[in-house]
Amino acid sequence: MIQTWIPYWAALTRGSSLCTTPRRFILSTSCTTENPASLLEPAFWLKHDGVVTSCHAHCMSAAVVAQKVAELRDDAQNIAQEQRNETVREIFERLDDNGSGSLDRSEVKSLLRQLNKGHPPTEEELTFVMKMAGEGSVQPGRTRADTRSLEIGRDNLMSAVTCWRIYQSSFANEKSMGVILFKKFDPESTGRLDRDQLKALLEELSAEEDVSEEDVDFVLDRADILRDGTISKMELNQAIAAWYQRQNIKISQRASASQKSTVCAIL
Repeated sequence: MIQTWIPYWAALTRGSSLCTTPRRFILSTSCTTENPASLLEPAFWLKHDGVVTSCHAHCMSAAVVAQKVAELRDDAQNIAQEQRNETVREIFERLDDNGSGSLDRSEVKSLLRQLNKGHPPTEEELTFVMKMAGEGSVQPGRTRADTRSLEIGRDNLMSAVTCWRIYQSSFANEKSMGVILFKKFDPESTGRLDRDQLKALLEELSAEEDVSEEDVDFVLDRADILRDGTISKMELNQAIAAWYQRQNIKISQRASASQKSTVCAIL
C-alpha cells in the first residue's frame, strides 16, 4: 500500500547518545508503508494526516529533539567561547614581553601595529585606546589621566582590539561614515570637531530637533575621551552614541511630563 509521507526534522539516537547533527531527509513523496524508511534510515516521518509514524525504534519526539538540539547548540557556543579565550590567552602572553600580567603602553602599541598592517598608531590613537580599554580608563567628567600609568589586562584585551577595529572601520575608505562626516563638518581637515562643528553635526543627526548648549555639553562630557574640548576622529562613534543616548533621555522626560500633565488635568 502506498501512502504520502512528509519529511520531518529528526535527530537520531544511537544507544544513549544523540547524533550531533539534525538531518532533514528529502525523499520521494511516496514509499511503502511496510518500510517507509527503506531509502534512508533511521528517521521518522509525518503522514499526510499529521500523525507521527516512527520508522526507527530509537526516534524521539519533536519536543525532545528540539531540547537536545538546543543543548547541542549551547555546547557548541561554549566550545567556541573556550577557543576564543584560549586564543586571547595566547595573544596576550605573546605581547606581554616582561611577563607582568598586563600590557603597558609599548606593548599595546605593538598590538595596534599588528592590527594596522605594520603601521604604528599615532601617540594620540594609542592614548585613546589606552583610555578606552585600559584598567585605569577615565570616566566621563573626570580629569585627564596619566595614560602612561594605564595598563590593559587580559580581560580587557578584546576591548582594546574592538575599540581599534571600530575606529578603523569608520575611516576605512571614502564611503565610510567617519570620512563623510568629517569632510562635511571639518572642512579644514584638522581631524577634530570644535564645539560649533559638533553642534552642527548633532543638528544633522537630529533632523528637526533643536540642539542646545546643554546637549553639546552632554556629548562632550561622554565622548571627549582625550579631554581637549573637541571630538577627534577616534571619538566620533562615542559622540554619536552619546547623542542618541541624550535623545532617548529627552524623549523619556517629555513622555513623563506629558503623563503628569494628563493626570493633573484629570484631577
